[in-house]
Amino acid sequence: MRPLSLIHNYRCRLLLAWLLAGLVLTTGCRPLAAPAPSLAVAPARPTATADVATFVIYSENARTSVPTPAQQAAAALRATLADFSASAGDDPTGAKAAALVTLRNFVDASGPYRGAWWFENDQQGGMDEMLAVIFYGEASSSLDVRKAIAARFLWYCGGQGEKCQGHALVNFLAYFQAWREPWLVTRGFMNAGAKDYLALAGDVVHQQGILKSWIPGAEWFVQNPDGLTQAGPVDWETTLFHFANVHPTWDAFLRRVLGRAANGPNRLWVLTVGEARTACQAGMICPDMTQARP
Repeated sequence: MRPLSLIHNYRCRLLLAWLLAGLVLTTGCRPLAAPAPSLAVAPARPTATADVATFVIYSENARTSVPTPAQQAAAALRATLADFSASAGDDPTGAKAAALVTLRNFVDASGPYRGAWWFENDQQGGMDEMLAVIFYGEASSSLDVRKAIAARFLWYCGGQGEKCQGHALVNFLAYFQAWREPWLVTRGFMNAGAKDYLALAGDVVHQQGILKSWIPGAEWFVQNPDGLTQAGPVDWETTLFHFANVHPTWDAFLRRVLGRAANGPNRLWVLTVGEARTACQAGMICPDMTQARP
């Protein structure tokens, strides 16, 4: 049996030597070098997995720590609700308190305006959408009124844009009956027709586009936080600013003092700052012209 064992061992050695020789040939005669990875298969899975993981991590961070534009636009409205309260001495007519009630409902996706068009995409009510609703409610039939609304936003919120909040934002909102008393808006406060004013609202909030044509120098105007206007390029004396469907006593008075007719039906007057200074004789601040003239 011993010779057979030797023959068997000899054949095994030959087979092993043949296999080693084949390995050397297939690796280019470099048996100690690491085999090159297959570019068609090996890296594909780990690379794809890493990309997906990176994308998921980035998306989560973006969602939790980097606010989206819609979240930024809504943040100022929510901050106003959290920090501002209208005192009796600062709000004798209750206009600011009424404006805050509408603002609270406007940003509440579960409130009385749930299902409104401004909640459709992101469940947020932002500055552009808020302004579009005001344009729709107040100025759907009057270009002069639209210009006055744009000027009032610039006056109170210039330089802040979508970050405008607190006193500046509330003072702006409190002027508009369509915002203070939304149930009076013709065709409804939630009407999707307000979407037609989103482009205009965006120009006004960001002080660009058509606002620069309506109010030359608007893109450089900045309102101080303390309410004092910095010296700037806007000619406020000739800028449309006040508007109202005035009481008959005011209608007669304005026709006499300003020497012109109203801007529209139902005794609609839109005054420049200069005209308001002339008619109201108290700077640019006018009393409520919907009430009888004192």
